[in-house]
Amino acid sequence: MKVSREQMIQRLRELGYDMCVPVAQGRYMPAQISGDLIYTAGQLSRFDGGVLSGRLVDDKEIASAIRAAELCAGRCLVAAASVLPERGRIVGLLQMRGFLNASDAFTAHSRALDAASTLCEEVLGSDCQFVRTAIGVAGLPANGTCEMECIFRYEKLASVSL
Repeated sequence: MKVSREQMIQRLRELGYDMCVPVAQGRYMPAQISGDLIYTAGQLSRFDGGVLSGRLVDDKEIASAIRAAELCAGRCLVAAASVLPERGRIVGLLQMRGFLNASDAFTAHSRALDAASTLCEEVLGSDCQFVRTAIGVAGLPANGTCEMECIFRYEKLASVSL
């Protein structure tokens, strides 16, 4: 797996995620590079014109949880792509951490994050393997349904001299 910015954006579009680069909603950066790692800030379940919001009351709301987790994963991928250097390639997703705005009766956290994991595999390749945490919380900014942060590894391809 070695995926360029253009390949990531193209694959997301093919899958129906035509997303803009996330804009920080406060005093932080949507993504930042340190060494060979790209860290994304928490990406809320935002879509064109709004936030997929609301608390997940019980497992009957799994479809909303899945959609929110997929939106977050897409936003993490776009945020990472936005800071990927010229000639850079994503070579791995190391960690995904997802937070779901959920009541005690909602227990399908892992099922929701499975959909986000699948989206990352579809964009980055089937050999994309990483650690993941799914956490239920009492609330999220803007009453969002999901928030996610990821850590990616990248490499910069060597320049070709003529």
